[in-house]
Amino acid sequence: MTEEKPKDGATKEKKESNPLLGMVDKVLEGARKFLADQKMLKLADELTYLALRKGIDALSSTFVPMKIDGQEHVPEFKPAIICSIVEQPMELFLATKLTPRKVHFMVPVKMFETPGLKPLLDAIGAFRSTTSQDDMEPIQKTIQFLNQDKDLVAMIPLDTGERERLDKSISGVLKFAAGIPCPVIIYAATPLKNFKLGK
Repeated sequence: MTEEKPKDGATKEKKESNPLLGMVDKVLEGARKFLADQKMLKLADELTYLALRKGIDALSSTFVPMKIDGQEHVPEFKPAIICSIVEQPMELFLATKLTPRKVHFMVPVKMFETPGLKPLLDAIGAFRSTTSQDDMEPIQKTIQFLNQDKDLVAMIPLDTGERERLDKSISGVLKFAAGIPCPVIIYAATPLKNFKLGK
């Protein structure tokens, strides 16, 4: 799953236009460094992920009675790649409802470059997608999560309306899974746009 990385100038301009969020970034990064020094970062990250799951559970039991198909196929212990197609970035995290196990999310680069989001994404164990064919860091992280940690990894393309790009993303996930090898768990969830707050 490769996406174009915004130019440095564009990214810098975006950050400069959000000084408050930039300050939030620094505060959160400082807090993570402090927790790491106190050897409490792992616990804090686990609690952050738990808060994410509980938040989505609360949302689905009140305002968004979403339906998810495919959760019966998620293994209880073995590693696997979780895949679907979503229209909004926040829908990526609906995969937390599939299993009580932790899911490592491969998220778009733009989310990591959004001021205020990176420390939170780091806390839940998410990692950025690749920016080019030569960008191996996300691939190495995926292999580590699957082969060494025996965890679940969510590789979920965003449907931006470009069918050819979406087909390439899905094809890339399947080829990657075949090369490891690793099972791919497909699920489908009701899009959030189908719901209105309070209904």
